[in-house]
Amino acid sequence: MLFATMINMEIKQGRKAALKKIKTLSYSQKVDTESFRKKIEETFSTDYIPGKVEITEKEFGGVSCSIICPELFSANRAMIYIHGGNFIAGSRQSWTSFCSTFATATSTKIILPEFRLAPEHPFPAQAEDIENVFKSVLLSEKINLKMNSTDDIDIKEDKEKPEIIIAADSTGASIALSFLLGLDKKYLSEISKIILLSPILEYSFDDATVALKKLKDEVTNAESIRQCACMYTYESNISSYSVSPIKAEDSLYEGFPEFYIQCGAKELMLPYNKQFELKLARSGVKCTLDIVEDMMFLFQLADESLMEAYESITRIGDWINFRGGETKEEIEERKRLIKENNITVE
Repeated sequence: MLFATMINMEIKQGRKAALKKIKTLSYSQKVDTESFRKKIEETFSTDYIPGKVEITEKEFGGVSCSIICPELFSANRAMIYIHGGNFIAGSRQSWTSFCSTFATATSTKIILPEFRLAPEHPFPAQAEDIENVFKSVLLSEKINLKMNSTDDIDIKEDKEKPEIIIAADSTGASIALSFLLGLDKKYLSEISKIILLSPILEYSFDDATVALKKLKDEVTNAESIRQCACMYTYESNISSYSVSPIKAEDSLYEGFPEFYIQCGAKELMLPYNKQFELKLARSGVKCTLDIVEDMMFLFQLADESLMEAYESITRIGDWINFRGGETKEEIEERKRLIKENNITVE
């Protein structure tokens, strides 16, 4: 009985700590932009990096990026991660710790760009930066594949190509989809998967008067979301699918790669995420919508406090690394052998 009580107290304390941390991401007009940015940097920046994760820096497409490599990673895979921060805050530094954990869980090298922020650099500067990073990373990965192969591979051929994953969280999802919706189909085919964590896909709110007063959750509210969108672009532009990607016609998502969307059951944006899942289905795009019970917006960023966050990130890793035809026992055996032999996954 005492043990159970102690466990319950620990869970409650962890949830309280997680909420305090994640609430930092909710913008309020009572705080100026610089103070908001500073608070996020203080809260999310840390010197702690998971063991044996190597971090280097490189420019891709003229954009400074962190390259986060876990001890074990797929040699032919790279993930471009677009961080959140309400369009106006967040940085490579403040997202490095989480992306290091995410890289380890997914056995994937992560490229974390320092894209430009609003309001100094309004829409579409962010999507332009990500597109430049993507094209540069794609070329770099194709060259690496050619150099590491014993076969004579033409980087213009599609016979063998690197696996490029696009991942984003919260407002980063809008930036990611803005970039992807504007991408030429020949480039879109180079992307293998899209991962969205607690995405915000709607900023217009059709019935704005009601929405701004009533829509809220433990972390944020519709008014805060709309205020940041107005700093990101003109208010008249918020209803466009380049800002609110749920507004795009179904046909615009045809040919998109597979999605994995993960969010908490207590998020105010959950209904929109469900709508987006249906939109993808109508477009013929496969989507896994992973709704985590009793979790708040962007709970994944509090993995040090929430067991649910750690387990959820692990599920994404399993999804990325799944190989058709393998049994659960075979998958676990492969993981064990990789760990024991300290090898890079091909």
